Amino acid sequence: MSRRPDSNRRLTVYKTVTLPTELRRLIDVMSAETPILRINSLTLLPILWIMQIIDAEEAIAGLMLASQQHTAEVWPWRNLGQMLASMGRVSEARAALQRALSIDQNDLASLWGAYELEQVFGNPEGALALQKRAIALAPVVACQGLLHAPPGRRSAPLAQPCRVLMLCVPGTYQANNPLEYIVDSESITLHKWFLTGGPTPELPDHDVVFNAIGYAHGVEPALLQAEQFLETQSKPVINAPKAVLQTSRAAVARLFATSQNVYAASTVQLSRSGVEQLPIDQPIVLRPLNSQAGNNFSKISYPAELVAYLASVPGIDEFYSAPFIEYANNDRLYRKYRIAFIDGQPYPVHLAISPSWMVHYYNSAMADHRWMRDEEAAFMENIYNVFQGTAAAALREIARNFDLEYFAIDCSLMPDGRVLLFEADTAMIIHMGDPIEIYPYKHEYVPRIVDALDRLFGRVAAQGCAA
Repeated sequence: MSRRPDSNRRLTVYKTVTLPTELRRLIDVMSAETPILRINSLTLLPILWIMQIIDAEEAIAGLMLASQQHTAEVWPWRNLGQMLASMGRVSEARAALQRALSIDQNDLASLWGAYELEQVFGNPEGALALQKRAIALAPVVACQGLLHAPPGRRSAPLAQPCRVLMLCVPGTYQANNPLEYIVDSESITLHKWFLTGGPTPELPDHDVVFNAIGYAHGVEPALLQAEQFLETQSKPVINAPKAVLQTSRAAVARLFATSQNVYAASTVQLSRSGVEQLPIDQPIVLRPLNSQAGNNFSKISYPAELVAYLASVPGIDEFYSAPFIEYANNDRLYRKYRIAFIDGQPYPVHLAISPSWMVHYYNSAMADHRWMRDEEAAFMENIYNVFQGTAAAALREIARNFDLEYFAIDCSLMPDGRVLLFEADTAMIIHMGDPIEIYPYKHEYVPRIVDALDRLFGRVAAQGCAA
């Protein structure tokens, strides 16, 4: 899995979601019904954090009551949708945000929330239509980081918060790095600018520019616009747009073609007619150009399978083809490691173990098997528990070969010790959303990445100040 939505995740918190006056209204409504809720400090907190102070069901009941008392206003439905989404009640959240947009079709927070939920429901076309409306109203949006001084951090937040301008491209959840999932909001503030080819809008004050655009077929015009913008300004940059081109599947294969430590299968781009002419004398894997998260990604071992595969993807005319590499361990299970590289240092993100060659964390059985989680915990405690010798040299080589300050890889280990590199990407999701009661070790080790990002942004911002 590279970039996949999760029906149980919190929606991105845009700062237009809730105003203090709206919270005061909510408290007024709720306090009349439930006196225990008279907490003055609550008026200072975003709606998505109400449930940390009061019972979530009481808060939802209060918002429902508010919607009845303020029938012509959008804020109760908007906030109700955000809260329900944060609880994983996505169908109810979807309905609430649709109701909000029926009252005010230009409510930005509702548009962005509905954009995310439509993807959860497998409706990317609807999501993109909502996003297009939101960007037309405001191409720059303040974005609230979802972490707030998370437990497990080994260093204090930055003394001077770093203001980050994220360069983004319109698209689905796969298009950009979701930085808000893994930075500490006490250290880093985020604004997203969605590049559409138009003139540069008025931009907020910022210390660092972070190019959040991930590589995908057809993204080159957006990367060019980002490059042209960067030439007109003096702020330091993380992940130069030209360097993102190194992460295309074909470019990655070329980058490690002669490596003794890393194997990246030779990947070629083919038209549908080119795929039809492939001789299937050994197993291959096929995927559409912009496929992510295993969508339409298949192993083809026989000519009949190729015919069936092409029939299953009508309308798709461009594909990536690569040889299938058998990488099961001696226990006949497949392992896929996700590793983040920050300022040249590798940080373990997760390990997924599966009987299927197409491994994704969301459909693996990690939650069901303690031994799998123990193995993942050992990897996350110390990456060199697993990546030793040739594999450790491979990590150093990967860090050197990409001219990027922040990216991630999905990989496995081959029997000879080499790293089998599936992909490198600047937009892989890294988060702390897994339940602590099942994955306590993640809440201990993933904060290392939060700390590393603090150091990266702090260092780059300081260089900008010194220039």
